Amino acid sequence: MFSVIEQNISEKGVAMVSMFSIMKKGADLVNNDEEFIAQMAELDGDIIFWRFEDDQPAVTTLLVKGRNVVEEGEHPGAQVGMKLASKVLLDVIDNSLEAKMMYTHTELVKGDMELARHHVFALVPLIFGMQDYYESDEGFRNMVEEKKQQVSG
Repeated sequence: MFSVIEQNISEKGVAMVSMFSIMKKGADLVNNDEEFIAQMAELDGDIIFWRFEDDQPAVTTLLVKGRNVVEEGEHPGAQVGMKLASKVLLDVIDNSLEAKMMYTHTELVKGDMELARHHVFALVPLIFGMQDYYESDEGFRNMVEEKKQQVSG
């Protein structure tokens, strides 16, 4: 089994940024921000996997006692699974696409629309946090920009 880095090596032999690494970094930043910690304090048990059409591995986001946990792969206990192009989430992070419009570019592959609305709503602090950190954290912004260049060709 290859690691995330080995799976995301470009033709030139340079490690490419993965959606997993972007989402993990975003969750780490949000989990250490008092404003977002307060917003997530009561959240627990929401599990969503993200199957990216143009990136491996799939990513699972879990809310565990008010903390965002990001794991590789499709968690079997996920209530909701979504399939989308990486660029859709990247555009939401850099605010070139409104977060509420993301779902017009997403295919639901597990769960139903009612479940999706409920569980995805729990991710609002993570999404908004990644948007804030795109503006304020140069390292995070560079990861997002590098990935956008990779997927744009």
